[in-house]
Amino acid sequence: MFNGRADWTVIARVKEKARIPVIGNGDVFVPQDAERLFRETGVDGIMIGRGVLNNPWLIRQCYERLSGNSVVQVTLAERTHFALEFLHRINRENPPAVALGKMKKMGGYLLKGFPGSSRLRERIHSTHTSSEFLEVLQKYRDGI
Repeated sequence: MFNGRADWTVIARVKEKARIPVIGNGDVFVPQDAERLFRETGVDGIMIGRGVLNNPWLIRQCYERLSGNSVVQVTLAERTHFALEFLHRINRENPPAVALGKMKKMGGYLLKGFPGSSRLRERIHSTHTSSEFLEVLQKYRDGI
């Protein structure tokens, strides 16, 4: 890490010496980061981790940018719809005690950057049941 960001110079040095394909990783949160990682390191491919937790469309957006196409932005309504559907699925597929914890964790990631998101995350993290959690999120969606 360098100044809180991944130190891609190490990756570039490995790529210079390696005789096998090298995959770069670290701090890819927007398509421009992916482009910069390729340019600055010469890697053969990249992995994206945390960036996808907040933006599930990031891989497609990086591909679009790297292919020279326009990057399709996802609307707030689309993001909210996805978050609700995904969190409902977590609720359906897990026991109640497990579901709420997973919903809070993933909800925190998915809702980052929404208008009023810090207050929204505060509210969802103070819920005690999955139903209460989903109700808070649905009220938010209905208010946008």
